[in-house]
Order: sequence, then C-alpha cells, then structure tokens
Amino acid sequence: MKSCASQPQGCLSYPKMRTYILVEVMIRMKVAIYIRVATIEQTAEGQRNLLMEHARTLGWEVKKVYEDIASARDMFSRRALQNLILDTESASRDFDAVLVHGVDRLTRDSRDLFSLLETFRNSAMKLITPRGEIKCELPFILG
Repeated sequence: MKSCASQPQGCLSYPKMRTYILVEVMIRMKVAIYIRVATIEQTAEGQRNLLMEHARTLGWEVKKVYEDIASARDMFSRRALQNLILDTESASRDFDAVLVHGVDRLTRDSRDLFSLLETFRNSAMKLITPRGEIKCELPFILG
C-alpha cells in the first residue's frame, strides 16, 4: 500500500488487490455467444470453436449460444439475433456479456450497429470480440 502523490489527499493505491479483483471478475464472467454465417455453404464451427476457446481461456462461463445462418442485409429477420436482443433486455438474463467473432457478424449496417450498441448500453451489457471489448457508451468507440 502506498500513497498516491498525484491523486487527491487520502487516496491509497492497492495494486495487488486491484489485480486480484480484476482476475476474480474475469473468471466469473458469464457470456452469451452469437454466431452468424451468411450462407448454408459456410460453417459456424470455426466461429464456435474460436469463441468457445476464447471464453475457456479466460475462464468465462458460456451460458447460451445463438446461431444464425442468414444474410447480413436484414438484421431483423434473424431469429437468433432477435432472441439475443430480447434476452439482453430481460431482467432475468443470466449473462453479462455477448461474445462475437466481429461486429460484422452482428450487422454491417451502421444504423443497425448503433441501435444494437444502444440496446447493450441500456442493458449494461458488454460486447466483446476476441480482439477486445467494444465500448457501448456514448460516444461509441470501436476497438
């Protein structure tokens, strides 16, 4: 424990404790996975394997997998995505984050993406890709 010279008076730093708390939160995270392939010739297996391995490596519990085989053109006709949105907004949901291969798997339309990010933000839901977390706060920051 040491005093924070650059912080307000009385601020104390607990670097080891902060690390422990961060690791504890990461281990206990519960996620839903969303997978989308655009055509029947494509397979969802690659996305599923990558995302399941990513969750396993970080110690996350996968609560549900949502899978669509659908074109990127119409987000609202994808049944699994609509179920994910309904579950995200539900008070009884059992996951804290959505893990997806990339935002293009959700939608390629910027208006739809902003709508989804707003839904996640309003539901205190995290959106995560293997490359990192997508910020759902305003202003939206991808990366």
